[in-house]
Amino acid sequence: MTAPRQVLPGTTYLVTRRCAQRQFLLRPSAVVNEVFLYVLAVAAERFGVLVHAFCVLSNHFHLVVTDPDAQLPAFEQYLDSLVARALNASLGRWEAFWAPSSYSAVALVSPEDVLDSLTRGPRAASSTP
Repeated sequence: MTAPRQVLPGTTYLVTRRCAQRQFLLRPSAVVNEVFLYVLAVAAERFGVLVHAFCVLSNHFHLVVTDPDAQLPAFEQYLDSLVARALNASLGRWEAFWAPSSYSAVALVSPEDVLDSLTRGPRAASSTP
């Protein structure tokens, strides 16, 4: 069994979550945009998480968030669950939406870390080998 995730109040994180089998289930569309924005806003309000930035790519998303009350696991579970249910319904799917591994949450300890995370993610995803 893996060790529990350390979640500390007031920490800023870069959160990443991938779609199952890296499928392009988050392709840009009016439905994807509306569902993701709405659920993100509701989850942030419900769990008191501050969203600084987000980037939704075709097969994963990145969030930069500050978690004042150490609610990141509950926030992420709520976000992932509602996005998956809504988008699976709109796509006529019933299979797993997210990859079986958990989300990645990297603590960002300095302002430079935050800026780097905001510029590195989309650029790295679009680079070719």
